[in-house]
Amino acid sequence: MFWTALSPRRGRIVLRPTKHPRAEIALRLLNNQKSPSRFAPLVGHKLAGQKTPVVKFVNQAQRILAYTSLADLTMRVPVDKYEVAQWKPIEREVLPYDCARCSLIETCKLLPTATGPALTWRRLNLVDAQGNPTLRGRMVSFFSHGNGLAIAAALEDEQYPFDELMN
Repeated sequence: MFWTALSPRRGRIVLRPTKHPRAEIALRLLNNQKSPSRFAPLVGHKLAGQKTPVVKFVNQAQRILAYTSLADLTMRVPVDKYEVAQWKPIEREVLPYDCARCSLIETCKLLPTATGPALTWRRLNLVDAQGNPTLRGRMVSFFSHGNGLAIAAALEDEQYPFDELMN
């Protein structure tokens, strides 16, 4: 996470989180001041409190860049059995049995991994493994939104009073 300094107010700078592609902070100056001497202590102190100390300041046209160090920031990484952190460990890819024999495996790897409607229908047991609608799926298809799921669940539950379902 990076911080962009907003306008200085009463001797302090307000920092706002932004997403920059590189570890730098763009400081916009309202009064076209070319020297970071006014901002350096304020920004340096604020960023040091965020565990991202300033490495150097660079003057550019109409702005001052503050390069920060991300060395003190912690991140989640896998840990092996010897409790040593692994940075980008080698991972083995094991495919499901059906996918391992399929000729379209390279095409499937390029598809987005977001949950689509077909996978949701399968997880809710609305369709079987071949994609044919189940009894529950046919029941749900008669209703809109979540009403069909609620009615199908009530019909499947033997303890649910049938009279309440009809009212």
